[in-house]
Amino acid sequence: LHTIRQLPHYLRLLGGLLLDRRVAAVDKALVAGAIAYILLPADLIPDVIPFLGEVDDVFLLVTALQRLVANAGRRTLLDHWRGDPAELADLNLK
Repeated sequence: LHTIRQLPHYLRLLGGLLLDRRVAAVDKALVAGAIAYILLPADLIPDVIPFLGEVDDVFLLVTALQRLVANAGRRTLLDHWRGDPAELADLNLK
């Protein structure tokens, strides 16, 4: 339930990072590519294969998001985060 309440903060953070000039274009492109991969009907592992069909989608998105956050830097993340800064403690920001 707590995570669901935080969802607007995370979505705002993602939008802010994608629009921020301080964030590398390659990191933004990887997130956009992962989202496009999820939305496109053709997958490396088709979604009709139970479990594995969804795992590749989630793996690509999570990996791209982790890279985006890791490379954005502490100051940039905090500039866009509207929630409690303690919520970001698990990210081990540089």
